[in-house]
Amino acid sequence: MAVAEKDLKATRETTRDANQKIGGKRYNLVLPSHLYEEVQIVAKEQNTSIPDLLKRFIKIGLLVAKLSQSPDTTLIIREGGRERELMFV
Repeated sequence: MAVAEKDLKATRETTRDANQKIGGKRYNLVLPSHLYEEVQIVAKEQNTSIPDLLKRFIKIGLLVAKLSQSPDTTLIIREGGRERELMFV
């Protein structure tokens, strides 16, 4: 086995072991190129990694999903002097 293959195998085993220790689950996600590029730009602007940024997006999405289950819930987004409301029915 070549050195690069050994390194790759060791990296995979280390990642798998770390995920098992923290109870992490792996999910492969294929994004359209234009969406990936947008995520990459935001990650760079916020000085964070793409996986960490996606984890934050998921947390926000889960909060919105939970809010949408409550009747007559409104999510208000303020941006500068503008305000937008997202109403869940």
